Amino acid sequence: MARDGVEHEVLVRGHGVEAGLGAELGPAEARQVLLDEGLVALLTTGSDSKVRGSDSKVRDSAVVSCPPPSPCAASRVSAARHPEVHLRFIHEILYVNCMIDRRLKVLQAIGRHGTVTLAAEVCGLTPSAVSHQMKTLAREVDVVLLEHVGRSVRLTAAAETLLSHAGVLTTHWERARADLAAHRASEVTGSLRLCGFSTAAAVVAPAALTRLRAKHPALRVHLRETEPARAFDLLVAGDTDLVVVVATPGIPPRSDPAFEQRPLYLEPLDLLVGPDHPLADRGAVALSDFATDQWIVGTPGRAYHQLVMLACTTAGFHPAVAHHADEWDTGAALVARGFGVALVPRLANLPAHHETRRIPLAGPSVPARHVLTASRAGASTQPAIAAGLAALRHVVDTELPDLAQPRY
Repeated sequence: MARDGVEHEVLVRGHGVEAGLGAELGPAEARQVLLDEGLVALLTTGSDSKVRGSDSKVRDSAVVSCPPPSPCAASRVSAARHPEVHLRFIHEILYVNCMIDRRLKVLQAIGRHGTVTLAAEVCGLTPSAVSHQMKTLAREVDVVLLEHVGRSVRLTAAAETLLSHAGVLTTHWERARADLAAHRASEVTGSLRLCGFSTAAAVVAPAALTRLRAKHPALRVHLRETEPARAFDLLVAGDTDLVVVVATPGIPPRSDPAFEQRPLYLEPLDLLVGPDHPLADRGAVALSDFATDQWIVGTPGRAYHQLVMLACTTAGFHPAVAHHADEWDTGAALVARGFGVALVPRLANLPAHHETRRIPLAGPSVPARHVLTASRAGASTQPAIAAGLAALRHVVDTELPDLAQPRY
């Protein structure tokens, strides 16, 4: 099926799209039915396009097609009931790589988040689609995969066993992609999808992308700003390739075999006070000097909130939280007007119109953010990801001298 603008017919067989059998569906309904089965996504260009469950033709549609059906799926549906969906090619056909059963990623997301609803959100599916996929997967492997605990669900021992084997398959597939890349042209091509938390996305990542653009002009790059825990969800779902995250209790441990995590840098935290604070003119301060102050911290559950609370606890006190602010602009405005003090990372770019004092912390244990890179296990030697890792390391080593090098 060439991408030459010539009309082609695409036939999808044997996947048991039972919801579409014998019924006439509109484009939106057809898209959901097929996506629920993990088969085909329709990009409709005509308002009157229809999909039938048996041997009808659909015109004015483009199609994104996954690989052919597996023998397991075909064996469950008799030949007489095989649905046939014929689609007319209009613009182009895009292929989605589905070498590893996508339902295993959904199962992994359920295990990480504990509910079908959250797993559906992470995987870009509806809760009903997730439930349907888990039921069909359980039937195929002939074991119980989920058990309900109140309003949550948890993986059974059989599901954990299945995911351990799936992890090995995924790692070997990522390594295979890296090995196959060696047989292509030496120039780094394709795409690199990079995720980073706020300051990394504002300072480190743009500098790395600039270097990649100069050194590998054929490489397409895309940056997304996101919280660390969400970045790992995107890795699992295959929606990003490389992430820069802060090490917090909310991310997978470095021992998690599904990921390759590497130290990138240590970013010291500074104390931010207003111009009228009694210690505003100090050259350096200890964090414990502010044990009795009012504090401005991030929203509970977010990475920055966890970091500040841990730093204060390590210094021997629990901060008296007066305000929550997730944006540096908001926090700096509150600090400037005397509503409290805050910890800010060294790379955080504070608004100049708020009058504040930034004081380095001293003492036996200066709080710092441990910043890591992470990719899917086995993927770090793929040319685009390896180039991204090298660019990030170069930026940290040559352009950011205030950052300490991690020693593990």
